[in-house]
Amino acid sequence: MSLAKIMTAVVLSTAATFSVAQVSETQAAKNLIKLLDQTQSMSAKFTQTTKTPTPQVTLNEGKVPMFSSKAQPMSGQMWVKRPNLFRWETKKPAEQLIVAQKDQLYIYDPDLMQVTVQSIDEQVAQTPALLLSGDASSILKNYNVSASSRVKQGFILKPKSQNASFEAMGVVFSKNQLKSMVLKDALGQITTIKFDNIKANQVISPALFAFKPPADADVIYQ
Repeated sequence: MSLAKIMTAVVLSTAATFSVAQVSETQAAKNLIKLLDQTQSMSAKFTQTTKTPTPQVTLNEGKVPMFSSKAQPMSGQMWVKRPNLFRWETKKPAEQLIVAQKDQLYIYDPDLMQVTVQSIDEQVAQTPALLLSGDASSILKNYNVSASSRVKQGFILKPKSQNASFEAMGVVFSKNQLKSMVLKDALGQITTIKFDNIKANQVISPALFAFKPPADADVIYQ
């Protein structure tokens, strides 16, 4: 198979996640909320890739955007526990730790010895990661929700806020477990996050979500 055809398949498979089914927004949101509510805690390994569109090319099927890798794939481990506890630990290609503790979000970069602290206001709470640990019932307030037409347990979320960090997000479940998230930003970049080694509704120690900035780290409050 030629490179062009391979990339076309990637584009089409990504587009499928955002293809809307004929299901009412209210029903789609209820189905998504039900799936999220079934998971009160979760741990998983993740891989994250980001691709950026290049100028369109002409194939037999017509013009389609080509995508090229923007950065090295990222991988690590994540944990969530409702309500409002979240830990996202990137191991490769560089270490980074993100911890949500109820009303504050910490981002720690060991290489820079820098900690960024953000208040979890409404805008920050709408980020994809915090969607997993927050109040599922707030989805209707913050997103327009549609069901995917090509993925049985797939959903498309479009933020109602104009200040959101992404334009659209696809969320895919398999056998009631979260498997992947696909995000599209205003520049057309596509970020795909895939989860494996998933463990749902197991006991997670609260200590895992505790974070105190290292004494020699620069702390920046935003």
